Amino acid sequence: MCQILNPKPKRHFIKSNIEIPIDGGKKKLDYGGWVEVEHSDLMTYLNYRNVMKKVRIPGFLASKFPGLEDSYGTPVLLTVKHEDYYPHFQPLEESSSMYQDFHKGISSREADLRINSWLLVTHEYMR
Repeated sequence: MCQILNPKPKRHFIKSNIEIPIDGGKKKLDYGGWVEVEHSDLMTYLNYRNVMKKVRIPGFLASKFPGLEDSYGTPVLLTVKHEDYYPHFQPLEESSSMYQDFHKGISSREADLRINSWLLVTHEYMR
């Protein structure tokens, strides 16, 4: 969880994951990122985590992922379950590449390309 209190307006984020199926669901590519939510939804998240229930929270994707850059800012739905370390989200905007990948999956080759592009960026950043 992250809150940005200044400058106004306040912004609230929840760390969450999405699993993209690879090769028909035999494997999954797991992305972790931030979802921006309203303050009331953040409070719901915190309260539900304490009483071990399941809840769904709307939000907007606030992270960019390799191969899915057009999905930044897309509406998503968080599913919060007590047994998960992080909630999972699913994209709601059908025109986004993330929505297509989430529902149709990607190939092993595409997954490898995305992982390698992320590693390349990370390696260059660490120099």
